[in-house]
This record gives sequence, structure tokens and C-alpha cells, in this order.
Amino acid sequence: MGAAAGAGVGLLVGLVLGAIVDTTAGVVASCVVLFVFAGVTVGAYVRFERNVGFSSDWSATFVDVRGKPLWVAVRARDESTFDRARSALQTIGPIELRSDDRSVGRN
Repeated sequence: MGAAAGAGVGLLVGLVLGAIVDTTAGVVASCVVLFVFAGVTVGAYVRFERNVGFSSDWSATFVDVRGKPLWVAVRARDESTFDRARSALQTIGPIELRSDDRSVGRN
């Protein structure tokens, strides 16, 4: 939705600005393409920023807590990625390493 709204606004701005600068078809088309691209980019970003929330513990992500356990969750779409992640985690000597052992989308 954000990209579509941005494309619409970019189209209108490009048409108006292109017609003001020069009525040549190439100039108008260039302005339209430029502003549609910019509108799609800005619209998609605004939509993403407004709809994606972060956990209330997000700020704790960047806090160095020495001496306390750190929980890490991994979700993999395929078995080889899951196995690589598990192997990497095992190399650092975890206190506990759990898996829900589902064959598809293992955690």
C-alpha cells in the first residue's frame, strides 16, 4: 500500500514539475520516472516503519549484560541452515541448547 500510494503521489508530482520545467515529452517522462521511483521508495519505507513493531525489550539488545544468560532464537527454513546455526552455537559452549525438532521450519 505504501509503495502504491508513493507511486501515485510521485506520478502527480512528476507530471506537474515536468510540465512546469519544460513541456517536452522527454523532460516530463524523466520527471515522472524519477518521482515515481522516489515515491515508491519513500512510501514503502514509511509503510514499513509505521507497521513493524519492535519488542519492548529491543533496547536491551544493545546492553552489555555480563554474567547473565543470553537467549538466542534461530528459525531456519531448511535443514542445512538449521544444522549450521546449531553447530555455530555449539562452538561457544552454551549453557543449554534446545530444539523443537519439527522437520519444517525448525526452531
